[in-house]
Amino acid sequence: MRKFIYVFICIIISTISFGQEPDVNYLGKDPESKWKYGIGFAAGALSGLGLSYRMDHDRSSFMVTGAAWGELGKGFFNVGLMYSYTPVERKYGDFSIVSGVSMWGGSGKPEFVIGIGTMFGSAKLHKSQVSFGATISYSIQSKLFLTLPQASFLFFF
Repeated sequence: MRKFIYVFICIIISTISFGQEPDVNYLGKDPESKWKYGIGFAAGALSGLGLSYRMDHDRSSFMVTGAAWGELGKGFFNVGLMYSYTPVERKYGDFSIVSGVSMWGGSGKPEFVIGIGTMFGSAKLHKSQVSFGATISYSIQSKLFLTLPQASFLFFF
């Protein structure tokens, strides 16, 4: 049943993405510079949890996320690096394929997670973007496959 739900969500997202009219100029990209930068918040197995910084270049982007709190040895930390490729850019949303690696830790040994997934993001209107999706990740220390959601909210400048 769980697989059916994820497959259904992926089909709906791809239908929404491919069913829109393409619009090349909606991103407001400066023809002189193909780089766009964003800062915001992300949560997921691949990106990590916390503040995010993202660099977009044409259809590719890199996002670094991290957070730490608590006392040394008793707190919590994580850091993540995620790569995203956007094969479909439409006027009202983008469909992306993501891959990444993250490290989660606390008082014990850190946990390393790698994986791939898909995301659907709103168009970068008013210099912000909300993205959500699902990832299939593998936890190296626990030797577990994880199917987890991925989300981010970014403000572009």
